Amino acid sequence: MAKRITDAALRKADPGTKFYEDSMTFEAKDGGRGYFRLNYRFHGKRKTLSLGIYPTVSLSDARRKRDDAKRLLADGVDPSAERKVQRDMGRQNAANTFAGLSKEYLEHLSNTAIAGGTRKRGKRTLDKADQLTAHAAKTLNRMPLVEIKPLTILENVLRPLEAKGKLETARRTRAFLERMFDYAVITGRIDANPASPLKNAIAAPVSTPRPAITDPAEVGALVRAIRNYGGNRETAIGLELLMLTALRPGELRQSEWSFISGDIWTIPTELTKMRRDHRVPLSRQAIALLDELREYTGRGCSGYLFPAVTSTKRPMSENTLNGALARLGYSKDQVVSHGMRSTFSTICHESGDWRSEVVEASLAHVDGSIKGIYQRSDFMRERAELMQWYADKLDTLASA
Repeated sequence: MAKRITDAALRKADPGTKFYEDSMTFEAKDGGRGYFRLNYRFHGKRKTLSLGIYPTVSLSDARRKRDDAKRLLADGVDPSAERKVQRDMGRQNAANTFAGLSKEYLEHLSNTAIAGGTRKRGKRTLDKADQLTAHAAKTLNRMPLVEIKPLTILENVLRPLEAKGKLETARRTRAFLERMFDYAVITGRIDANPASPLKNAIAAPVSTPRPAITDPAEVGALVRAIRNYGGNRETAIGLELLMLTALRPGELRQSEWSFISGDIWTIPTELTKMRRDHRVPLSRQAIALLDELREYTGRGCSGYLFPAVTSTKRPMSENTLNGALARLGYSKDQVVSHGMRSTFSTICHESGDWRSEVVEASLAHVDGSIKGIYQRSDFMRERAELMQWYADKLDTLASA
């Protein structure tokens, strides 16, 4: 072994060659690489500390690390134990940044989402969470959690979204951050949630009514047009089921065959706006359409009711239903797929035969009042009668 290591010697060393310099060893490997190590004793026990891999770690860097370790030994500190402490502190510091929190929280969501439903539905939940996290990650990722204040979130995350007119995205992002920071409070990282005070800090999204057909004669004409649609049969079935169920278009498009059980169609919590399952009683007409649709997309009784044309692993595009209405001659100012819910609401309310609570429950609208909070009934018996009445009403209008 040589007593003094030089860069020239390291570069020319054959694999297996060993060098020694003041307790530091170097062992050459293939490809011009080699390993620096420090051999030492601590409390009578022989130990070895890795100083790095050459040439990523230079000879001068390895010497500096060796000297730092020897100073620790002189102070009665085991350099291997100190390295572990520093590594653990680094991990803890990383976990206490926004990036560390979001990574851990998304893993937590992954476990709960997959445990609470199918892997496919759990992935959809995580995809949405990823999208919402991304709005904040651009500016907050490296920030320690204790330095993130309400004003930090407002100016760096919410105001930019508001300035772009993305008010609904801003609202959802704030709500998601509130849940994430709640997790940080629970796990002891921070004492207060910085997203909670921002609930009313940005402009509320303005709800604009979707174009809808509500005149009975025009509703009848729409039903006839859908039934005579000359395009893809699955699309026509989707439009008619949208009318018969009053589902939101996204709920219908992303539904899976496993959601259907007998005469009940259940939309799981992660697809609804009201944060709980929405059960839809099916009329005879809706069941007949589902039986027909099963011949096209449900032979295996699994997967999407309405898969995309290009891949059964994705649901039908959100533009497919509106595109079909356009091909039927309806402009986007006359009716859109989401407007089918307004058709249902108008006809049912104007009939005077149905309680408003039953109609609203059928639309999955949640009453925010104290009465609504404690009202757990979803009026299934009355809603089943309502859905059959409405299906029969559409048949009557279509034949007029």
